[in-house]
Amino acid sequence: MFPIVNFPLESESEILNALTMRKQPPSDNMEGVVRKAYNEVAQKGEQAIVEYTREHDHSGFEESGIFVLRSYVEECVQGLDSDIADAIQGATKNIDAVNKKIADSMTGWDMSLSDGHEVGERAFPFEKVLLWAPARKAPLVSTAIMLCSAAAAAGVKQIILATPPGPDGKPNAATIAAGHIAGATDVVCGNALTVIAAAATGNWRHGKVNAVFGPGPDIVALTMLNAARYGLVTQPGIGPSDSLIVFDGITDQEADILARDVLTETEHGKDSYTYALTTNKDAADKLQKALEQEALELFGKDEIYEEVSRKGNAAIVLFENTDAMIGFANEFHPEHLMVYMEEEKAKPLADKLTGAAELLIGKNIPFSAANYCVGITAVLPTNGFARSYSGITSRQFFRHATRAYLSSEAMNRIAPTVEAFGKTEGLMNHAHAATVRRDIS
Repeated sequence: MFPIVNFPLESESEILNALTMRKQPPSDNMEGVVRKAYNEVAQKGEQAIVEYTREHDHSGFEESGIFVLRSYVEECVQGLDSDIADAIQGATKNIDAVNKKIADSMTGWDMSLSDGHEVGERAFPFEKVLLWAPARKAPLVSTAIMLCSAAAAAGVKQIILATPPGPDGKPNAATIAAGHIAGATDVVCGNALTVIAAAATGNWRHGKVNAVFGPGPDIVALTMLNAARYGLVTQPGIGPSDSLIVFDGITDQEADILARDVLTETEHGKDSYTYALTTNKDAADKLQKALEQEALELFGKDEIYEEVSRKGNAAIVLFENTDAMIGFANEFHPEHLMVYMEEEKAKPLADKLTGAAELLIGKNIPFSAANYCVGITAVLPTNGFARSYSGITSRQFFRHATRAYLSSEAMNRIAPTVEAFGKTEGLMNHAHAATVRRDIS
């Protein structure tokens, strides 16, 4: 079911086809769907959220369900089972610590370029943000924590957690509780496209936000990208999961363990990408055996795994040498990259793996630990966007403003520079603004 393929890949292989599809831009049809949602919200406001949610999420959805009452949020927190309540508290503690460390580094700076010539920068947290936690495949409780914790650590005043309704027409209780514990000030429920469009246009109760972040399929990612047209900060490419595992010699027991890591990411759905990379043929054979004979029977998802593998979205890739394997990994730009080796091998190799959004080093840290509670973010760029983008942490919730001061003496020194540029660009008032100051100094 999970094939072993040799690198370089054959030109007509399913894997190459899958890799090509992974980086395809959105279709014109999808663009049209997103623009229509924005137009509907611009015209109808909150009523558009109701209509889209009834059509795409839950037919019985009511307008009163958009803005979740504080009493229901508190009910969700009180209703948590003790095991998940403890898990949320423990994960939030670690995630908060990481985000506060990052936020502390964003305080700004000052420097003097010469006497009387001072420059600097200040960091200001956003006032209001929308954070999307999907739930169509499964409720992503951990995503709510990671997003809300990051915003709270940055000092965002209004943190709006948004999620779709579940089978009962209400948002997932554990997701709401987790977001509240992590720092959400408000909770909204509804269809992703129209909720995001409302936050971007401001045509709803909460007005316009500064930023919108969160994972989702291509249509949700494109809706967030369109929010940038309205002046919002967002981050594209946080979509279907993709991951790589780099490994070498393994025992039969380690093959069983590693198989779980392969399936962890594949478990996200049929649109996931998971490839295990090695230069060791014996290790590849052991992993393939573990996947086919045991792991696929664990949780009843055989059909998902089989389709992912058949489409070329999952495989074991065998390389002739380490350099070729590193080159493939760095060009793939995965969301998650695990180096499943002993520490003395894993750390030096990890230093050469520069293309991933998240790097997990050693045999003791499964993808799931990083996804939930290690402290680093698991809201990461996918589909190759790690080439240019980072994961969502408190860093993304700041805007930066530069500042400068010149004494009269410093202005006099740089006046000739300003005049020269102004004259060359044909902007004589630019030049004169410096000249008149030089004349009076």
